[in-house]
Amino acid sequence: MKKTTLVLTTLLLTACAVGTTTVQKLDVRNSQIYMDDYSAVWESTIDWLASNNIPLDKMDKESGLISSRYALAANNEYLNCGEPTGQIGFRKARFEGIYGNINIIVRDKEAGVKVTASVFGGADVVIRNGYGVIVSTTNVQCYTNGVLERDLLDSIGQ
Repeated sequence: MKKTTLVLTTLLLTACAVGTTTVQKLDVRNSQIYMDDYSAVWESTIDWLASNNIPLDKMDKESGLISSRYALAANNEYLNCGEPTGQIGFRKARFEGIYGNINIIVRDKEAGVKVTASVFGGADVVIRNGYGVIVSTTNVQCYTNGVLERDLLDSIGQ
């Protein structure tokens, strides 16, 4: 009887131990065309990244690609990972290992210079037992709230 109770208790506790989130992807404005020359728009984009302390990972003016590894915190004004769900006993799921990226493409078009920014990221939803040992880890996708893209696009050419 004790063995059966122990097995059932273990199954019940670990059945609740899968962490996840629910988050909706928003449709955000992430591109704009500027009536300026390519070099001016490129420099303005680089200046915005520098003034916002966003470290550059890759930058190629000829292809127009700028990528950055940026440690955005979940649920702040830039990135939304939702709310972590799941628990084991009284220990609830929480976010660990949160990351975010911004990729920017600057293209010279007939109608002007087009800048497109994409912000995205991910996080681990982790559940630990009473001893601090990880019981469950699930990687979830995080989505932009559109604020970082808007700030960038509004600052170019000013």
